[in-house]
Amino acid sequence: MRRSKARSGDVSGRRARSRKVQSKMAKSKKSESASGAAKPKGKQVAKAVSAIAAAATPQAAEITRKPQTAEAPKRVEPVRKPTAEQVSARAHQIWIDAGKPQGLSLDHWLRAERELS
Repeated sequence: MRRSKARSGDVSGRRARSRKVQSKMAKSKKSESASGAAKPKGKQVAKAVSAIAAAATPQAAEITRKPQTAEAPKRVEPVRKPTAEQVSARAHQIWIDAGKPQGLSLDHWLRAERELS
């Protein structure tokens, strides 16, 4: 029996608190309407920002009007690494084309790797 009274007391306490909150909210709404300046919300703010941006520069207006969409990730192809035989064959051809100079084998090898990559 005591529990039911305690619970009913809790409910009435909640109602009293709820009434206090409601009265505070009503007072704040009255003060806003009396001052004449209501705070803009969500879409109003977005419209105001885009209007300001449009007035500032035409480019800014274009930026604000574009919807933001996620781009699909670009597919990256793996780097093709030539075999030693391919590099050797190309380096040999470069050596022959250069007139068979002595001491430039490393240069020819590196050039062949660059060309084949």
